[in-house]
Amino acid sequence: MEITKIVVGIDFSDESEVAAKYGVKIARHTGAEVVLVHAGMVLDHKPPESKGAILKEWEELVENQLNSDRDRLEALRTRLGSRSPEISHMVIDGFADIGLCDAAKKLGADLIITGTHGRTGVKRFFMGSVAERVVRLSPHNVLVTRPGAEEPGGFERILVPTDFSVQAEKAVQLAMVLAAKDGRIDVFHTWNTPPEIALEWTGPVLDELASEAQEAGTRLLARHHREGLTIAFDTVRAHAAEGIAERLESGNYDLVIMGSHGRRGLRRFLLGSIAERTVRHAPCSVLIVHQGDEDSD
Repeated sequence: MEITKIVVGIDFSDESEVAAKYGVKIARHTGAEVVLVHAGMVLDHKPPESKGAILKEWEELVENQLNSDRDRLEALRTRLGSRSPEISHMVIDGFADIGLCDAAKKLGADLIITGTHGRTGVKRFFMGSVAERVVRLSPHNVLVTRPGAEEPGGFERILVPTDFSVQAEKAVQLAMVLAAKDGRIDVFHTWNTPPEIALEWTGPVLDELASEAQEAGTRLLARHHREGLTIAFDTVRAHAAEGIAERLESGNYDLVIMGSHGRRGLRRFLLGSIAERTVRHAPCSVLIVHQGDEDSD
């Protein structure tokens, strides 16, 4: 799995500058190209029945806004440029969420990075609407950033929740790409019994479930190896969302990478509840691995 082109959504906020720094961090680690993308609703929305002086004034306002946006993107690119293999920028017309997804598709990006305007409190945050819609709409992998790991190099400690699905396997592969040379990846699996039969399951049955999970984890680790990189597996009995949240609270992680099993139709992606809760509440940045194709309606 390679990352060769990264699209970063920019709205000139402090949060989007954090996202840009993450783009530079990953680009330096992988050799990818970074494209800073700013979307604005100005180009195709002329005033009704505009003509004469009104039309000329509107066109001047649009041109001034475009020039201002390009100048601000260029200033950001210049601040970041010496630290990344290649950075370019573009201004597009459209809503920020749809525009960012369309730009990623048109550019052939491997990863979208977006910041969040969420508010923190008790180590929790709620995504800004643009970030949330990008995660839901895009068939591309999406990284929702939090401050704290923008320094150069790979990620030192990554948590990869797994259910042993194809998407989860892709998450492990991506973690290996993004991990620092001497970093650590913790692959984490939760299991539990259905509530309606939990009391009927005896100790030996529960022991067998735990053993099967451990064996599956051992096979997974055997498929992935990189010199100098530590990859460990752990499994606990817990509901997935709660188990992941507890593991994040107990560990000093830079990044969570996990697959989503949402179904897509009419260009909308509904995240599975576990992925969505992790993105909303994780104390660190979260990368959601998508299927990468368009489902038919």
